[in-house]
Amino acid sequence: MTAPVIYWYRRDLRLDDLPGLQAAAAQGKVIPCFVLDDDSPGAWAPGTASRWWLHHSLASLEAAFSALGSQFVVLRGDTAETLASLARTTGASAVFCSERYEPWGRQTDQLTRELLQQQGVEMHTYPGASLVHPEALRRPDGGIYKVYTPFWRRLRQCKIATPLPAPAASSFHDGGLRSLASNKWNLILGDQDYNAAMTQPWEPGEAGAQRRLQMFLERHVQHYDAQRNLPAEDACSRLSPHFHFGEVSPQQVWHAAACLGPEADGFLSEVAWREFNYHQLYAHPTMPEVALREPFRAFPWSPREDLFDAWRAGQTGYPLVDAGMRELAATGFMHNRVRMVAASFLCKHLLIPWQWGARWFWDQLVDADLANNSGGWQWVAGCGLDAAPYFRVFNPILQSEKFDGAGAYLRKWVPELRELDSKQVHKPWTAPLLAPDYPPPIVDHSDARAAALAAWDTIRQSA
Repeated sequence: MTAPVIYWYRRDLRLDDLPGLQAAAAQGKVIPCFVLDDDSPGAWAPGTASRWWLHHSLASLEAAFSALGSQFVVLRGDTAETLASLARTTGASAVFCSERYEPWGRQTDQLTRELLQQQGVEMHTYPGASLVHPEALRRPDGGIYKVYTPFWRRLRQCKIATPLPAPAASSFHDGGLRSLASNKWNLILGDQDYNAAMTQPWEPGEAGAQRRLQMFLERHVQHYDAQRNLPAEDACSRLSPHFHFGEVSPQQVWHAAACLGPEADGFLSEVAWREFNYHQLYAHPTMPEVALREPFRAFPWSPREDLFDAWRAGQTGYPLVDAGMRELAATGFMHNRVRMVAASFLCKHLLIPWQWGARWFWDQLVDADLANNSGGWQWVAGCGLDAAPYFRVFNPILQSEKFDGAGAYLRKWVPELRELDSKQVHKPWTAPLLAPDYPPPIVDHSDARAAALAAWDTIRQSA
């Protein structure tokens, strides 16, 4: 009788288009499993919002396997030891999984591989997180791409793998193994419900990802370029958490959008930014904490806890910044244009290190992704390899006037401003009697911009 094999799920919580799962099914009966291990990631263990999403995504995958007559095994413990124990208990001959690019993930994978090999169990790793492996997409001189535009041109020339179907139901082990019940996963902390404030609630899981993708492509992709910067419009794909947890593969999204022709190019270019950040993380494992441009490592930040607390609470006195931070707290999500403005405000108006903001987003975002969160913050702070120039300081007033002219987004998330008209809502300090509960600006924009540029001058010659 052929020995079973283990498929080790991580950030690939789906059945369709999973090369490693297909390979596992070709070798023996598959035992699908997930290991809850907050110790291996260290400081980058999932944050509050990510844990909420992970709970519901695991529950969705568990239900999908149950419908196939199989068991999805969820265990808790040290990853390497837990998988080695499962292999011994079941007599599994091999462990299959998708490759990870996070530095702690690569380290854990190596330790797991070594421990499994000691008991004669091979570990096989397959593509899963990116469109093209970073080793297969290089500059002509062999180096990693450091600038997005040539990366995007080169990516468009690559052959993107065709999505694979899920293995047959008969491919999976029929169960009877020890597994944690969902009420013991301990992933949901407190009573935070990220569906409560959503017009269109989140739907974690593979089925939800496919529905979201199809709805976006049918209703919104044709307006994406024109509306994606307007936070009051439902123009974003909102696929980012589904991407991060691997409920949909980048290949599935790429092929589904590309077949629509030029109208999907703007959206595909944003998918390519995700890919670019993954390639950067692969090449620069310290990216989540260390500025990629070395001169910025000596930048004279002025960290102040009181200003950071005001920013986190959405109490800066700048409506667009505060609306974004409150949307984040309520839904685990923030519109991308607003993310840029809120992040720029922290780094350049308040001179607070970008790492502080990245850590807060990591805890609060349902789509907290190490590559994209780190890449986004380094872009805004000006310290990434292909970043916005540091001297580009977003004016939060002009940004809200340009992208939320009528103030619909501002009023939705900052109810103190509901009595203000479309001009006053962007500058509530001009009508304080109509918004008595809203704070005045914690810094003056002109003064803050001057201070930011003065700080930049200290490293400008070497930058």
